[in-house]
Amino acid sequence: MTIHSITSDNYLEAYQATRDILYLYDDAVTSYAGFGHNLETGSFDPFRYVSCQLAEPPGYTFKIDLQLLHEGAACALLCHLSDYWDDFEGQEISTNNLTSRIRKLAQEGHLNTTPLAKRAIEEAFIDPRQFRSSLREVYIKYILAYYQRRLSEGSVDYNHATQG
Repeated sequence: MTIHSITSDNYLEAYQATRDILYLYDDAVTSYAGFGHNLETGSFDPFRYVSCQLAEPPGYTFKIDLQLLHEGAACALLCHLSDYWDDFEGQEISTNNLTSRIRKLAQEGHLNTTPLAKRAIEEAFIDPRQFRSSLREVYIKYILAYYQRRLSEGSVDYNHATQG
């Protein structure tokens, strides 16, 4: 698999992927407080964004959160693995086309920027209990941590915003 580059020709697709990821995060928080069955992963292709890179023109920014794209794409892949385990109890996980693609992605180093997700993917093929435990850690360190980062950025003065 080649590394996807976000350019001036396709950056709007990355914005759509970001929207899908944020919806996935919201669904995880509000529906399960973690990973659960059939979380909404949207229509973006997580394989394209799990190790994507920015190719911005000089002096220009797309204002894309690369960390969110990497972690969110990894979370979407983990949702697929989790759903597979729920639906088929891991039967033939190594021979399923989608799960095999996810495993290969991890083996090729495309999840090196998301080591917790990489470990969880590896565990999905070895030990389902450890996989579930790792999903919880990914939820805390990627999804909840995203919201914590946003809150700590201080981009909103809540005292000012609530005063009439």
